[in-house]
Amino acid sequence: MLQGVCTIAVSECVKQHLMQVYHYPENKIHVIHRGADLKRFNPERMTQSEVILFAQKKQIPLDRPVITLVGRLSKIKGQDLLLRALSHMKHQELTCLLVGGKAKPEYENLLKEEIRKLPDTITVKTLSVPAQEIPMIYALSDVVVSASVIPETFGRTVSEANAMNRIVIAFNHGGPTEIIQNGKTGFLVPVGDILTLAKQLDIVLDMTSGQRKKMQDAARKRTEAFFSIDKMCEKTLELYKEVLQ
Repeated sequence: MLQGVCTIAVSECVKQHLMQVYHYPENKIHVIHRGADLKRFNPERMTQSEVILFAQKKQIPLDRPVITLVGRLSKIKGQDLLLRALSHMKHQELTCLLVGGKAKPEYENLLKEEIRKLPDTITVKTLSVPAQEIPMIYALSDVVVSASVIPETFGRTVSEANAMNRIVIAFNHGGPTEIIQNGKTGFLVPVGDILTLAKQLDIVLDMTSGQRKKMQDAARKRTEAFFSIDKMCEKTLELYKEVLQ
């Protein structure tokens, strides 16, 4: 990689890593963010009745707020931190979806222990769904969380959830800091701070419909402007042409 004419970094976070760790020249690094598929992740492509039917099929209760974290069940993705944050929330009638397949036995046991500590009014469901169903998961969610304890190189789940008009709360490091405009299109909280995460979740759930819609629309528009597959391909082809000239 370091021998190439130039290198594409999927975020400023990756660019800084290449410069600091590998001493790669800044002028040879081009940041081209990963893109979300705005056709697939489009809330207008599904009806409310379809969302309700999907939730019933997956046995996901919709009579209470739904908090979702999408990502493989792994310590670095922070599902256990989200579960711990739930117990500190004002809202205690919730559904929490952990979407990411099966965890390794040790982490699975940790998650089960954290779930046991929660009140009966909080329902936690671990799901493994095919990629084509992820947009529907976001559609039935009230808020999406990115709780990775190691910086995400980009944070595709953040941009995809934003494309689905969903507010995302993420830890304040890595790629999500480039996607989320704190307080405008979503929220950033200190890494590992479950008390602040709990407080921010309550704030989002307490938003009026008008406040929520304003932020959701801003998140979608920002994704359209900067983090779409079309934008990614356009910038990549422009760079290829520049290199070949």
